[in-house]
Amino acid sequence: MKNLVIFVLFNIIFIPNAMADGLVIKDAWSRPTAPKSRTGAIYLTIQNHSDIDDRLTGASTNVAGETEIHQTSVQDGVARMRHITEIELPARQMVLLAPEKMHLMLKQLMKPLVTGQIFVVRLQFAHSSDIHVQVRVTSTSYSDNDKHKNTVRHTQHD
Repeated sequence: MKNLVIFVLFNIIFIPNAMADGLVIKDAWSRPTAPKSRTGAIYLTIQNHSDIDDRLTGASTNVAGETEIHQTSVQDGVARMRHITEIELPARQMVLLAPEKMHLMLKQLMKPLVTGQIFVVRLQFAHSSDIHVQVRVTSTSYSDNDKHKNTVRHTQHD
């Protein structure tokens, strides 16, 4: 029994792609932060393989005091982020949390995020079980399609 518990905990914490109730979380990553920064972001892909719509309703991690769901919009070259309460996850669809789009905003970072660091985020859903997923801090995204450039100024938070 003890070996089973260790196996389950290992898989929850150390498998980069996680799943529960038909939801699959892939490619979770974050960028390194400046030494005195108190904020960061998590980007990932959520695939809903079930026949039931769901919603991402929250997240938490031990690297930040607060984790919020944010939506980014860009107007006149200025990125404006606003807190949203949930993200719709339609049945049989994929939802991308990416730079300049939706993301998980890390507030009150305990310490800077550094390249190579790995931490765990707990995702909460309206209908599915919580999912714990590994987040890797990397200076580049896992996606070749990352269109985030340094030309967008992040100056507005709602």
